[in-house]
Amino acid sequence: MALQRIARVLFGSAMTGALALGAMTLSAPHAQAGKPIAPQCGPTSQWACTGVGGPTYLFVGTVCLKNRYELKTGRTCVRI
Repeated sequence: MALQRIARVLFGSAMTGALALGAMTLSAPHAQAGKPIAPQCGPTSQWACTGVGGPTYLFVGTVCLKNRYELKTGRTCVRI
């Protein structure tokens, strides 16, 4: 008799907890996406930039600036 009563109380408590958790989940605010993550440009470095058959030019700047320089000039840069 006592074991049956304990089982009923535990079951009732578990069901009440499950219903409360479900209600909290349904009433939670909607998730919203943040701003896109910008590329990490990093610190300023020295780059040796060369074109096809051309001389080597020294370029000082971040990775983002180097990428823009490569697109603009058609040269390829490596960190020195």
